[in-house]
Amino acid sequence: MLLPCEVAVKTLLPVIKAKVARELVGTHRLKQTEAAELLGSTQSSISQYLSGIRGSALKIEDLREVDEAVKTMAHMLMAGKTGRERVIMMEFCKACTAARRERLMCEIHKRLDPFIEIDSCKLCVSLECKSS
Repeated sequence: MLLPCEVAVKTLLPVIKAKVARELVGTHRLKQTEAAELLGSTQSSISQYLSGIRGSALKIEDLREVDEAVKTMAHMLMAGKTGRERVIMMEFCKACTAARRERLMCEIHKRLDPFIEIDSCKLCVSLECKSS
């Protein structure tokens, strides 16, 4: 049995990190090394996010909640405010919850765990982020 959170860690979180990396490098004009430092990653990882080698398992381009969370995370990283880690973690959770609610991981979950019944599974749809 493969839990939805395991699928999210393998597929969804890298996609969200890639979007944050693109926001930092594209919108905020950071160098890859600067973005890597802010994300606690490496320049190589950022390069792979930007080129689509990493973080391209799912398409989450049209989800407003994800886009808002990504912008908030990038802003918080740029601002360097105390306590930003908690806000960034909550925004990751919001983005993940939004993507799961839209059932974006279901097909990948089925490929990774053939025993899962995605047609009748409503687990991710019913989840809410407890970010308070």
